[in-house]
Amino acid sequence: MGQRLRALKNRLTRKALKRLSDLLPNGLKLALYRRSVRLYHHCPDNIIFKVAETKDELEQAFRLLYAAYLKQGFVQSSSSGMYLTLQHALPSTSTLVAVRNNEVVGTVTVVRDNPLGLSMEKHFSLEPLRLAGARVAEVSSLAIAHSMRRETGGEIFFPLVTFLYRYSTQFHGLDYHVIAIYPHHGDLYRAIFGYEKLQAAPVQDYMGAPAAAFFHDLKAAPVFLAQKYSGNPPERDLHHYALKKEFPHFRFPRRKYATISDPVLTPELLEYFFLKNTDLFACLSLRQWRYLKEQYEAPEYDQVFSQISAQGSCTVRQHRFDVLFPGRILTSRRVAAELNISLRVLDVSKEGFRAVLSRDIALHSQLQIQMAIETFEIVELQATPLWRQGQRIYGFKILGASENWYKFVEYLNDELRIKKAA
Repeated sequence: MGQRLRALKNRLTRKALKRLSDLLPNGLKLALYRRSVRLYHHCPDNIIFKVAETKDELEQAFRLLYAAYLKQGFVQSSSSGMYLTLQHALPSTSTLVAVRNNEVVGTVTVVRDNPLGLSMEKHFSLEPLRLAGARVAEVSSLAIAHSMRRETGGEIFFPLVTFLYRYSTQFHGLDYHVIAIYPHHGDLYRAIFGYEKLQAAPVQDYMGAPAAAFFHDLKAAPVFLAQKYSGNPPERDLHHYALKKEFPHFRFPRRKYATISDPVLTPELLEYFFLKNTDLFACLSLRQWRYLKEQYEAPEYDQVFSQISAQGSCTVRQHRFDVLFPGRILTSRRVAAELNISLRVLDVSKEGFRAVLSRDIALHSQLQIQMAIETFEIVELQATPLWRQGQRIYGFKILGASENWYKFVEYLNDELRIKKAA
C-alpha cells in the first residue's frame, strides 16, 4: 500500500510540475528541465550495455517493448508477445540493450537510413538532413522494465542514452538522430539533449497518438552539452557524463576495418522472428524482397527466402556494405593535373562505391583514388563517377584496384555469411 501511495504522489507531483512549467517563459522552462537531471555515477555491477546479438537478448527486448507499447495503447494484443518491425530485419539496424543478470531491463533501437526508408517518413520528411550526404538514423523502440523506471530509472536511462550516443558516433557512422515523440515531450528532449524540431506541425495519428518530429545533430552535441552543463555538480554534469566518463559496463563491438554495421541475424533467427512469430515477411513488396535478398545473399539464407513470396520477378544486385572512411582523388586522365579532392566513402561493393566529395567533378572521368580502409592500410583504385545526387554525392564504378581492395571486400562478404547454428 505504501508503494502505491508513493507512486500516486509522484504522479500528482509530476502533473503539478508540468502545469507549472507550462506557465513559464520558454527559456526558463528549458533551464528548469536541465536542473532536474540527476545522474548516477555508480552503475550496479550486474548491469551491462551492449548490442543485442543472441536469440534470448533479442526476444527479451522485443517482449519488453511489446509490454510497454501494449500498456500505452500503441499496439493490439498479439499471440507472439513481441513487437518488432521490418526494419529490425536489416543488418544496418542495431538493437541496444541493458542486461541485468541475464535479464533485459532496457532497450532502444537505432535504424540507420536505408533504401526501404524509415518508419517516420510516412509522416515526416527527412530530405533536409540528407542533402549533404549526412547519415541519418531513427531512434525508436525505447523501453525500460517497469521495475526499473522510478527509483532506479536513471541508473538505466542515462547510461542507455549515453551508450546510444557513443555507439552512434563511434561505431554506427551517424550524423543525425531523428525521433517521433509525444509533442509535450519535445521541450524535455530540446532542453536536456539539444534536439531541434524537424517540422513545425505535429501529426495527430502516429501509431494512434499525436507525435512531433525532432532531430539531434550528433556532431553539435558536444558544444551544446558543454554550454549547458559544464561546471555543474557531478550529478548534473551531463557533458562530462556523456563524453568523458568511463563506463566499464559498456560492451562495444570489436571490428576490423572501418565498417559500421553489426549484423546478428542468422538464417534461424530471421526465420524465428519474421516468419514463425510475426507476419512481417508475409506481404513484402517486390522492392522490399529484393533489398532484403541483397542484404542476405549468402547461400545459407536461401532456405529462408524460398519461404517468402514477392510480387513480380526479382533481379538481385551486388550487396553494398555501409562503411565510413576517408579518401582522396589524386588525378584525372581528363585533367592532366593533381586534383587532391577529399572524399568520405559511405558504402562499397566489389565493383563500386558511393562517396561524398569536397567539390564537384565531371561525370565519366577516369580518376586515381586512394582510400584509408584502416588506420595504416591504403587501397588504390581507378574509378569513374557514373551519377550524382544531392550535394556532391557520387556513385563510382571501379575500373581497377589494388589487391588489398578485393581482400577487403571479401572480408566484408565473409562477415556477412553467418554460419548456421549447429
